[in-house]
Amino acid sequence: MTSNNRDPIIFIPGLNQAPASFIFSNSNVKFLSLSFNKKMRPNLTQDQEKIRKIFKNNSRSIVVAHSLAALLIEWAIQNEELEIRDNKLIYMAPAFYPPNIMAKFVKVSARGILNHLPILSLAPLKSRARSYVELGVYREILNLNEDIDIAKCRARVIVDARDEMLNIKYLKGISQLEIVRENQFPHHRCYTSLKRIID
Repeated sequence: MTSNNRDPIIFIPGLNQAPASFIFSNSNVKFLSLSFNKKMRPNLTQDQEKIRKIFKNNSRSIVVAHSLAALLIEWAIQNEELEIRDNKLIYMAPAFYPPNIMAKFVKVSARGILNHLPILSLAPLKSRARSYVELGVYREILNLNEDIDIAKCRARVIVDARDEMLNIKYLKGISQLEIVRENQFPHHRCYTSLKRIID
């Protein structure tokens, strides 16, 4: 993809990613910042409404969604029949997780006062929106995963083989999966891949 591409590109950063830390040379790219890209506590219900408006108001665009943003879009497609229309979808390191023992532990633990337990971020200071994410947010992410079937995902999906957050073996159930080894730490950020796709 090059900077003279005529179709508008909408980029939605993932959980706790500071939008200003992503720098692209493509003048056609527009950022959609959601609650989890800011210093406030994430509100995934409001974020889903913003995502629905994006697809309603853009009939022909390339939507590049990272991590949690990709999960929210896929959840809306499979559960609310979100109309993609003529938009092209690319998921970067989507927050798709299998229902394993760790997932069950998080869902059981993130209750009451532990719901607000801060999980410190290991991402570089300049690239993150906050220094931590509350445990309850991860519980919401796992709850959303219960309602999607990754085998039904029709988006182009790109993940790094060394991703610290994802189970690559689990993601092999996606038909349009592309596994790369081109991103520096943190690999889940996929910054090199994003620049290749967007610029």
